[in-house]
Amino acid sequence: MNTLNKLTFAFVGPTSFSEPATAGTDQMLPVLPTGTTLDAVSDSTWLTITGQTGGVVAFSFTANSSASSRTAHITVLGSTIPVTQAGAVYLSISATQATPIFQGGPGVISLTVTTSGPTTSAATVSDTLDSNFTINSAPGCAISGQAVTCTLAAGSTSTTFNVYVSASTSAPASISNTAYLTDSGAGDSVTTGMSTDNITVIAQAPQVDSDFVQLVLSGSVDGGGTCGPGSTLTATDELQNTSSSSTVTNPYAEITQLTGGNMLLSQSADSTSVAPGATVTFTFHIQLATCNTFDLFFDVYGN
Repeated sequence: MNTLNKLTFAFVGPTSFSEPATAGTDQMLPVLPTGTTLDAVSDSTWLTITGQTGGVVAFSFTANSSASSRTAHITVLGSTIPVTQAGAVYLSISATQATPIFQGGPGVISLTVTTSGPTTSAATVSDTLDSNFTINSAPGCAISGQAVTCTLAAGSTSTTFNVYVSASTSAPASISNTAYLTDSGAGDSVTTGMSTDNITVIAQAPQVDSDFVQLVLSGSVDGGGTCGPGSTLTATDELQNTSSSSTVTNPYAEITQLTGGNMLLSQSADSTSVAPGATVTFTFHIQLATCNTFDLFFDVYGN
């Protein structure tokens, strides 16, 4: 003989909740029968039971201002349901000079957004550069005159936007640059929304080609990807100071010819002081117009 046992109630669930960092409300699925007495309770002040009628437990939660997640519990009909709220996301902006910049030469200004976790909404970086700079390229950003605007999509983590510039031949030794960060959503908090950096521009030094001889020249497409229009390439050229008595300081390579319609984005040297017999390696970051061979000529300057 089969026996049918009558259940006093059926708890449907769910067994846990994940909530955003912002304040809000939520509710459980109905308990059957809907007239069951629930007596739900919360074990935390940030999680409040707001209703328990019709078999439904409703609750609200305050905003979490901490960068860490937190968990509270609702106990109902002998079951304990964890409610985990995500931590707040904090963002800050910094503007820095990534490479040395010489008068008349290229350089890189880096705009870095640091986040405590994936952003819940889009953020915008804006920077209006001094007229002594020409903006050559800013991958991932829009350029309008001297203004650069970069968008950090929702769900992003810390990101750096590089702005490739050239300084005028008469650029002053120090140029102030300020970047701004704004966020469009309530789930993120901007802790540092403005960053100012004094960009150092180095005066053009005397030409010292005769002191150097080329040792090793190499280059490869960045990221190991397939070459194509718009790809970037990093070329390195190792030179030795053949002078028997002169130490060259602040060596700088000025491009005199770059064929194939390619664009120099930045250049840098791995040493600021090259003693007699020592070597210096110049690194050139180049945006390619085509994948054909090209010529790169430069003069070396230094003090």
